[in-house]
Amino acid sequence: MRLLALLYNNKEKVEKVGQNTEITRVYFDTLEEKHSYRDYIGIEDIYESHIQTNKLLKKALTNNKKPFNRVSDAICSLVYIELFFNLWRSMYISKIISNIIEKYKPDRIYISEKLPVYFHHIITNRFKGRVDGGRRYRPMRWFVYGCLSALYISIKLLLGKMTRFTSRRGIVSRAPLFIVQFGRTDIDALLPVMRYFRDIGYDYNVISTSEKAIERLDEEGFRTLYKDFLHSSYDILFTLLTYISVWFRFIPYIRKNFKRAGIEHTLTKYLIYNKSIKPGSIFQLILTLKTYERIFRRNKPSVVVVADDLHSNGRSACIIARRCGVPSFCLQNGPISVDDFGFRPIFADRFIAWGEETRRWLISHGEDESRVIVCGSPRYDALKQIIDSSQEGGEKCILYANSMFEDREVSERLEGIIQLSKRIKHRLIIAPHPSMPPEYFIHKVMNKGVEYQVLKGGLMNAIRKAVVVIIGNSGAGIEAIISGKDLIVYNPGRIDSFIPYSRYGAAVEVYDTTDLVKATEEILNGNIKLEEGRARFIDDYLMGLEGRSVERIVRIIEGI
Repeated sequence: MRLLALLYNNKEKVEKVGQNTEITRVYFDTLEEKHSYRDYIGIEDIYESHIQTNKLLKKALTNNKKPFNRVSDAICSLVYIELFFNLWRSMYISKIISNIIEKYKPDRIYISEKLPVYFHHIITNRFKGRVDGGRRYRPMRWFVYGCLSALYISIKLLLGKMTRFTSRRGIVSRAPLFIVQFGRTDIDALLPVMRYFRDIGYDYNVISTSEKAIERLDEEGFRTLYKDFLHSSYDILFTLLTYISVWFRFIPYIRKNFKRAGIEHTLTKYLIYNKSIKPGSIFQLILTLKTYERIFRRNKPSVVVVADDLHSNGRSACIIARRCGVPSFCLQNGPISVDDFGFRPIFADRFIAWGEETRRWLISHGEDESRVIVCGSPRYDALKQIIDSSQEGGEKCILYANSMFEDREVSERLEGIIQLSKRIKHRLIIAPHPSMPPEYFIHKVMNKGVEYQVLKGGLMNAIRKAVVVIIGNSGAGIEAIISGKDLIVYNPGRIDSFIPYSRYGAAVEVYDTTDLVKATEEILNGNIKLEEGRARFIDDYLMGLEGRSVERIVRIIEGI
């Protein structure tokens, strides 16, 4: 008998194995190098799943730009993008499982209890034999847990209001309202505009959804109101009372719209019962929406400014602002790319494009021309000023900044970069994406015979020191270009780059280790010149970084 065992790592044992059983083990721990699930899917499959997910969700989001009449409608639409990465991952995991079953043709499958719930659901829909182990859906238990979570959150918030002051009265009416979430790119995008308002003495308000963001803003001297202080007792009780009705509407709404978009039923069921959208999370989202609605109606800000309308806090603020008749303004749209992989619909009334390239691309993908305005990038204008005043010389090190995507892609690139480091005898600095733990890279590089350092922050300092910067599909290339560093896009999967570095001649794009080594040596020997390409990229993609983006944005805000 052929048994296929899907396990978390090699420390697990397969239970109840009979005699004369041939066992094939596949591990889903990202640190496993042998018998890993990565052996059954290529990078191109991962990206294809991502693009397919984007198309399906874009179709399901057809009505998202219209004004909403009820908070529950906004909830159902907002949750779509929260589901994005779960849907994407489930699609390629589904592909992996199909590939494994087709290759080994097992008579029986065993699933580890440590693997996510959707494994059992996907396998039982693709395999007609016996399936043992695995966690199963228990919708009622899950729903009761969510209700208890919502009740716990309500009591905690209500008790908190007895001991905390309320900052509601501190909001200045009819002034710009900045909504800040935690993230380096988000804060860096908003800070230059906020500094301008502060320095010229304009009234403004800042609400943050993160205590960590407040710590950063406090260092900058900004008076910031934490979102939890703004929940009124009425908001909390209203959310608790409407929660169940919204939730019962949510499940059929998701099923109906996902079916219309062509997302198969098995994936829809997985998404509905996935822990990332457990009822407690939806309670928090309803409460955020209700709080924003009360603030917008009572204080009537002149404009709501968000750094990013991809994140649920920024997106919910834009949607509720529209319902309340308050204009909204977005300084960047999640991924800063111009390709089908990174596209997300724009929810704000006005979107600031960094350059003509972004504006052309968004309009070609159906966005209203009047809503997309080219102003440049406050974040990168400010970064250029810092770089111009504090340039550092390069040292003999190579910097690799990885992207946020699947570790199979990162693993393949890392092997090539280790070989490069051995060949040219330069120290290797690795800058992990914040979504990936540094330990993953330490595990991959240790004992490989190279001098290395894995960063836990300080990307710009590392870029300044490096002689060559190597990226996958990453926005870190923009910082390298602004710093005047030679850039290599290492693309073994031959996937179109999210940001067109090589099309402008601002980077060399390579596809295997041999080309990577050759390109690096050519750059170090001075045989490849990228200065003109960097200038073209900055002029068209970043509006020349002339330092006037904040002035343009403020003029638009003043004119709203």
